[in-house]
Amino acid sequence: MNDAVVALLGATVGALGSGGAAYLTGRMTRRQVREQLAAQRTHLEQQLAEQRRQFEEQTAEQRRQFEEQTAEQRRQFEEQTSEQYRQFEAQSRADHIRSRRDYRADAYKEFLKHASAVKSTLSPNGRITYVTDQALLVDSVRDMEAALGAVQVEGPRTVSEPAERMVLIARGAARNLSYESAMGCLEAGVATTFNSALISFTNACSAALNDESLPNMKPAEIRGRTGQFQRTLPHRD
Repeated sequence: MNDAVVALLGATVGALGSGGAAYLTGRMTRRQVREQLAAQRTHLEQQLAEQRRQFEEQTAEQRRQFEEQTAEQRRQFEEQTSEQYRQFEAQSRADHIRSRRDYRADAYKEFLKHASAVKSTLSPNGRITYVTDQALLVDSVRDMEAALGAVQVEGPRTVSEPAERMVLIARGAARNLSYESAMGCLEAGVATTFNSALISFTNACSAALNDESLPNMKPAEIRGRTGQFQRTLPHRD
């Protein structure tokens, strides 16, 4: 009987010891697994964070390089466009000036025709200038004033300025002839100054028709100049 009890107690204690050992072993194993999982998770998060940082850096660098390339391409495009526009503008201006050459020549010829008529009426002789045809002088001065506007429009100033001087000289001569000189005589300097302005005009015309770079007068300048040359000659009876 005692032997049986002892054997039973021994078996019970052995079972309890085995169970306790198994429980402790299992608990320790679960703890180790949790620690390993936590460590793996931390390591994975660190790897993901590092990969994210590298990706962001690479993306930022690629974006910076792309923006630099885009800015350089834009700058080159703007430079090319600006140069092409400059060349186009220069070519257009040259074509325009060439196309206007015939109009300039016609305006110059028309004015020169009337100026030559005025010159033909002025005959210097010593201290006086004889007017050989008073009616032609008055008519030619009016025709010069009418033709002056086209010369001012076509320009350039090197041509229109001597033309304006001729109109002033001829207009003054016609006025003095009508009001002061019944004998058809004027001061000798009238023919000299008119001929000098005529020579300047013809030289400037030749240069303007051969130089494509000469600019045209501005519209405001044309209006200002034209307003200074209203007709003030007396009407012929």
